[in-house]
Amino acid sequence: MIISGFFLLILLFTEWYVTNNDIPRTILPLPSDVFRYLYENLTLGSTFYGENLLEKSWVSMRDALAGFGISVILGSAIGVIFAKFEIIKESLHPPLFIIQLLPVPAFAPVVAALLGYGTETKILIIVLFTIFPVVIAVESAVRSIPKEYYALMKGFNSSRVKTMTSLVIPGIVPDLFVTMRILATASFVGSIVAELPLVVTSGIGKDLYNSFNNQIPLRVWSSLIVIACVALAFYFSVVFVGNFVDKKYRYGRFQ
Repeated sequence: MIISGFFLLILLFTEWYVTNNDIPRTILPLPSDVFRYLYENLTLGSTFYGENLLEKSWVSMRDALAGFGISVILGSAIGVIFAKFEIIKESLHPPLFIIQLLPVPAFAPVVAALLGYGTETKILIIVLFTIFPVVIAVESAVRSIPKEYYALMKGFNSSRVKTMTSLVIPGIVPDLFVTMRILATASFVGSIVAELPLVVTSGIGKDLYNSFNNQIPLRVWSSLIVIACVALAFYFSVVFVGNFVDKKYRYGRFQ
């Protein structure tokens, strides 16, 4: 309630400030005009209001979900391998770390030039942007499992598969879901930014870029609102799933 009231005050102040001062509407339009444009875009869908922004955001979210899923699965596997095999970690950790240091706008054009400008390249860019935190979280979680637990599993003649499903996976789930909360928004942002150097024209990132270049401020600000709402929905979906899994299976961190 407090946060909602705070944002309402900001909107009212912005409305008053833009109305009573010589602020170019091409830079900062009235919030009321922005919300009117957004409402009419989502309900009317006429040529004047452009293509539906929710449909545009779904294209970006679809690719973000693909990259997010690949990062979680592949990153978890790599994290387990890093925790078990030090020599592999020493070989692959530096390049993964370097890729993580590079901002998406810096390496996205290079990847696109090498592999093409399609959707597959976009998903690969998202994976490269988000996989490293998963690797680190899973590796740390696996290393935190006491050796006595492995000895106990061995004492029960448990197979490697049984040890993985009964000990390792429950051990990494809490840290993994914390990392997934961060990746939820990061993958969506990566999807939007990755669209700029690509020929993918149906995503909201490319639409936002074109609207800015064509000086359509109402569409720019409306796109930002949609992006924020979709990112929040993605984030809270991951939080909901994480809380559900935690309550159902009672996974806990090893001390």
